[in-house]
Amino acid sequence: MIREAKAVVLNYIYMTNLPIYVYFFYFLIGIGLNVISYNVAINNFNTTQAPFFVMFLLFLVGNILLILLLQLISFHIGLYFLLSIIIPYAVVWRTDF
Repeated sequence: MIREAKAVVLNYIYMTNLPIYVYFFYFLIGIGLNVISYNVAINNFNTTQAPFFVMFLLFLVGNILLILLLQLISFHIGLYFLLSIIIPYAVVWRTDF
């Protein structure tokens, strides 16, 4: 009886916080896509690489804003992943001119 009650409570806590876990997972994937896209773009174009700290802060702020904005306007999460790939690549591409 006590084990079942503990399981119900833990299940309730997990399920009520599930959207937070999902958005945190999306955020981590978005940061990873940003870093990969940025490194691919640096290798493809003749530009100098920005300091890692600067780029990570930009990715951090950008991903937080993207998740909040896309959640507010109910966009598909696939667009978030697409933007996480395109934006760093386009920024490096524009600095190549």
